Amino acid sequence: MGSKPVVFLSSTIYDFRDLRGALKFYFESKGYEVLASESNDFYSSANQHSYDICLEAIRDRATHFVLLIGSRAGGRYPTGTTITQQEYREAYAKAQKGELSILTFVRKEVWDVREDRKGLEELIETDEIVRDELRIGAESHGDTLDNLAEKLRTHDSRIIRNASLIFNFIEEVAKASETRSAVNNATPFGLPQSNWIYTFYSFQDIVQTLEVVFKTDTPIELDLP
Repeated sequence: MGSKPVVFLSSTIYDFRDLRGALKFYFESKGYEVLASESNDFYSSANQHSYDICLEAIRDRATHFVLLIGSRAGGRYPTGTTITQQEYREAYAKAQKGELSILTFVRKEVWDVREDRKGLEELIETDEIVRDELRIGAESHGDTLDNLAEKLRTHDSRIIRNASLIFNFIEEVAKASETRSAVNNATPFGLPQSNWIYTFYSFQDIVQTLEVVFKTDTPIELDLP
């Protein structure tokens, strides 16, 4: 019998533990193998760092990559990114070779905060009165308008922590700068891939998307010898 499809669950653990457990149960009930680093059945080695083991699992075994982005950024990786961001980059490199499918979910409240902050940023850029008032206020405290605008866009709140890291990560996954570059240079065939993002409130929202995109409502047909 052929190999099962292999799903790697990528997210911060603390704020997604219950959801990750539900997804693992769901995928396994549909015939998938699930790689979740907090599970006892996840391969580990005393000779490797846990981060390296996760990246190796994506590179060598995963056929599907499910990314969950919420209100926390997670542990830092030596490159200056977070480990979740590094896992995504490993998966995207594999996706570009046609060897892996990526599906990204962002908590709806985090997405909404990001959209509100983007609206504030646009207001500062386009409304001269608002911009002048903020400039005066910033200069009175020895600051600059650009620096104050960035602080307003990325400040933490009750809903979101590490806002700057999370917003930048969403921009990377959405491939916003690459898309703008392709559009501005009129190169439609140079558009980035795997940049679609789904928002969710509940586990059911995710399941509905999986049924459409991964066709998890259809039994998996494994290769027979």
